[in-house]
Amino acid sequence: MTVTRLKPTLPVSVKGLGNGTAVAVLDNGPGAPLLWIVALGTGQFWSGPNENLKLAQKFCPRPSGGSARGTLRLVSTDGPLAPRSPA
Repeated sequence: MTVTRLKPTLPVSVKGLGNGTAVAVLDNGPGAPLLWIVALGTGQFWSGPNENLKLAQKFCPRPSGGSARGTLRLVSTDGPLAPRSPA
């Protein structure tokens, strides 16, 4: 299983639960659906498959490094989600 922390996080809407922020994705390998971890506006966390999730608004990452194009940086972790120390 691979846990990928989303950096930046994504504003999403979860079917039947409302808006939240996607903070990570769980990949259980080939043949298994991706599972999203979402912090809901109620203070609860939800995890579930793609079909119950959609972007809550148009999302455009901020430009980085003076580039005109934004980048979405995925940070892979081998253990529990934890802040990474600056390199």
